[in-house]
Amino acid sequence: MSKLKLLVTVFSLISVVGFTIWQVSKSEESSINQTGNTWNSSSASNIATEVKPDASNVSGSFTKKMLDLETYLSKNPNDTTHIIMLARLYQDGHKPEKAVDMYQKVLALHKTNPQLWLDLTNSYGMIGNWTAAAKICEDMLVLFPENTSAMYNLGAIYANQGNKSAAILWWNKVLQFEKDDAHVKHLAQQGLTKLASSM
Repeated sequence: MSKLKLLVTVFSLISVVGFTIWQVSKSEESSINQTGNTWNSSSASNIATEVKPDASNVSGSFTKKMLDLETYLSKNPNDTTHIIMLARLYQDGHKPEKAVDMYQKVLALHKTNPQLWLDLTNSYGMIGNWTAAAKICEDMLVLFPENTSAMYNLGAIYANQGNKSAAILWWNKVLQFEKDDAHVKHLAQQGLTKLASSM
């Protein structure tokens, strides 16, 4: 298996982990302090239900939502719920550098939501900044030492950097960890199998 093919395969698994955990996590409104301000766009509640945009289908309405959120946040810079909404729009709208900035901003205000750390890791991965992505996973594991998604992502990052022994180490930690997360364990096993076939 070529290095490029391994890179694409492993990174796609990072995205699957992040997306899956986001889908099962509780809503941002219940886990993050809000400022009490409300965003005045009636379409804000539809963001999570829309089709994920790609380069061929980023619509004008999607761009308008980004602009509306940017305007709102210029007047309410500490509204974490809306910072997260804008970060995810940037991420989905192929603006990972801007997503990184937003995730860093919200993590400076609120560090206790593991999904935000995973989203920031994904954003760094989208721009190929594996060193920063690895640092985010390491910092995340200090706060959440039992987070198997962070362990898995760290293995994927090392695989993308060509450090197969470190990838194997982290993916084996996921498999040996007592926490029962069958999906992440399955992804770690797939990663190990792909690495073994590329050696």
